Amino acid sequence: MPDVPLAVIGDERRRWLRAAFELADLIEGEVRFDRHDRMLYATDASIYQVEPLGVVIPASIDEAVKVMRYCHQHDLPLLPRGGGTALAGQSVNRAVVLDFSRHCTAVRDLDPAAATATVEPGVVLDQLNRAAAPHGLMFGPDVATSTHATLGGMIGNNSAGAHSILYGRTVEHLAALDVALADGTRLTLDEGAAERDEQVAALARGVADIVRPLAAEIRARLPDHYPPRRRVQPRPGAGSARGMHGGPARPAEPGPSRVRLGGNARHRARCDGEPGAGAGAPPAGPRRLPVAR
Repeated sequence: MPDVPLAVIGDERRRWLRAAFELADLIEGEVRFDRHDRMLYATDASIYQVEPLGVVIPASIDEAVKVMRYCHQHDLPLLPRGGGTALAGQSVNRAVVLDFSRHCTAVRDLDPAAATATVEPGVVLDQLNRAAAPHGLMFGPDVATSTHATLGGMIGNNSAGAHSILYGRTVEHLAALDVALADGTRLTLDEGAAERDEQVAALARGVADIVRPLAAEIRARLPDHYPPRRRVQPRPGAGSARGMHGGPARPAEPGPSRVRLGGNARHRARCDGEPGAGAGAPPAGPRRLPVAR
């Protein structure tokens, strides 16, 4: 924590430092507002450099929500961050950076029978796949930065990977999201959530209202060979994780997410054969295809 008398600095910086001291009293995690840490978080894998207001590393999901509520109440911009592997500057901004990659890293549950896993936002892709591998499963989207990319960041960016035509994007592997809005309100987004929660319904309607006026142009510009299963249609009553993921204005994903897993690529089968035609055919899994290597 910077040791600077609040009275000898400008009003704006005084406001940030007061926030640093108050956040340090609010949570058990780390609050880093000194210049050294701000510069460490000023870059990601992109060409951009933007010095943040400060950095908060919550010790738990609940602490992350406390930070969100504080920033909302004090009109401070907030930027959730994972592994910093973004290539277009999504991980840097003039904001309080909320770093999930250090402590919010638990694979809470892995259900081989249902081929799903419940993960905290700081779980790294390779970490999840190591946990799933003994069951012959893996998370499909295979980004090149899998040693550092976190599931929270992949959900926010709708990451894909070199094999996206086969495996699909992250959106196609989401079952449910536990999210927090800017004011810290917790919501669960899954299929049918809008039927149970009017606030989710309102969010879903808002997304649909943005997309519908552009629907004709989007359809006209999509290449003919674009897989039909990727053409997600907004349904106001759904409120699903698929409909609410991604984008720069996304809600933060501070809570656990339930993701779908599929057959491990180490199982081999002919791509042009019938399902199960070879002895090495992969086990059935959501949105997975056999892979020949």
